[in-house]
Parts: sequence; C-alpha cells; structure tokens
Amino acid sequence: MIKKSLIVASLLFVGTSALAFDANKLYVGIGASSGSGTLTVTANTGGSATGDYDSSSTPFKIGYMLKNDNRFEFSLESMDHKFNGGTDIVSGWNMDWNFVYPNESFSPFWTVGFGSYTYEDTAKYFSDNEDLKGFAFNYGIGGLYDINKNLEIEASFKGKNISWQDMLVGTTTVETDSTGSALYLGLNYKF
Repeated sequence: MIKKSLIVASLLFVGTSALAFDANKLYVGIGASSGSGTLTVTANTGGSATGDYDSSSTPFKIGYMLKNDNRFEFSLESMDHKFNGGTDIVSGWNMDWNFVYPNESFSPFWTVGFGSYTYEDTAKYFSDNEDLKGFAFNYGIGGLYDINKNLEIEASFKGKNISWQDMLVGTTTVETDSTGSALYLGLNYKF
C-alpha cells in the first residue's frame, strides 16, 4: 500500500514543479532523527490506554527550492517505535513546505506539511486483513548551515501527529492517534 501512496505523491510533486522546473534548484538529503512519542487508543465505550515510545528513523528526501529559498520537500521515512514490549515499524511519505529566512551562512526556517503512513504488521489484528493507515500533520523549526555552494547541514526539531483509521473490534469502534517529536540532523546536496 505504501507503493500506491508513493506513486501518487511522486506524481503530485512532479506535476506541481514541472511548470517552472530548474534542475539547479533541486536537492536531495539524508539524515537521522531521534525522539519520543505517545500512542493513544480510545474506544467508543469510554475506555482508553496510552503507551510511550522512543522513535528513530533515517529519512531520505528530495526537494525543490523557490527563488526566495522556500522549499517544497518530499520524503520517505520508516520509523522504529520502541515500546517496553518490543519495536513497531511505521512507514510512509511526507510532503512538507519549508519557509526559509535566507542569511549568509545560517538560515532559520519553519515547516508545515502532511503525510501518509502505514502501521506495519497490524493486518493480522483486523478482519479486513490490511495494515492500519494514518494521516500525518507535520510541523517544526530548524536551521540550515551552508558548508559550500552544494552542501548544507540541516538541524531541526520536528513534530508529527498521526490520526490512524478507526478500527472495529467486535461492536466497539477504536480510535488511535500518535503524537511525537524528534531532533533531526542531516546533510543536503544542492544540484
């Protein structure tokens, strides 16, 4: 299912940037993030439970810089959520807009965006035999430091809220949400 979402997001990215495409404004990046979050499960019968997790990921991204240095960014991410009882994998894609305040060598920015995620290996718990899907809202602040004209270091604080699809367990509807934050450090290569 992530492949279908990836294809749709790629087509949207290519379609929106094809109008005024300049290959010199493209960049790719890779980095590492580490943080924590909370998974909340609430039943329509009134019961709820929460679980805290530590998270880590190595996102890969491709982006396009506008004339004012604001950026559209598409990223793929697979996050490990480590609970006391084990590790779950949550994977998906993001489309973020970075609003950059250009400066000589260090440029601060803030970001907002959305994504689509799959909670891997959850199909066995549901009658429709499909993994849990979720919609993400992304936000954050950070900074970009130019090493040279092609390389830059990115450091940021990122937040992510994922609303997972409702599940039906017997006659009970269960809502699930994830809320997390992470520190990100990465390297971008500008073409």
